[in-house]
Amino acid sequence: GGDLPPPGPLPVYRLPGDDDKKRIASLRTELRNADIVVGNLEGVLYDHGKSRKDTSKPGLFSFRMPESYALTLREMGFDVMSLANNHSMDFGAAGLEATLRALKAQGIQPVGVAGAEIATVRVRDTTVAFLNYSYLPAFARLDDVERISAEIQQARKQADMVVVSVHGGKEGVGAAGIEPDVENVSH
Repeated sequence: GGDLPPPGPLPVYRLPGDDDKKRIASLRTELRNADIVVGNLEGVLYDHGKSRKDTSKPGLFSFRMPESYALTLREMGFDVMSLANNHSMDFGAAGLEATLRALKAQGIQPVGVAGAEIATVRVRDTTVAFLNYSYLPAFARLDDVERISAEIQQARKQADMVVVSVHGGKEGVGAAGIEPDVENVSH
């Protein structure tokens, strides 16, 4: 699995060029050999609407791809797409709903949002369940221990293996490392 950044921030809408397409073709060959491919979709698949963010402000980005890109994701071999992240609501509920429809139409299971709390994939004789959490209030928060425990228990009933992914942490130049809490480090 891994993050899938969209083609570019709005308002500059840049679709993949020839070099990008070569990298995508190479990656597709590698991914299609995997038993299960999971990604974190950083943005929406949405052909309409306006971003909820003021992208003229420094450090604010809004991401989207055409809904037709769901087919590209399917052709690359993606089975499950995590959506509980900081760009899934860039275009509000309508953008998220369009993303869900586009993914499901291509047989890609979304996970991490209401109505798609658990995704399951069967590989040979093994069923794998996926759960996805975030730090954002629009999704199941990773500090909601009661809810997460209940969902893990539910997933265990449905699958042989449970995989939990979390979208959180710091990003950017200042996030290269985390300083240890010296008072809590045992020697």
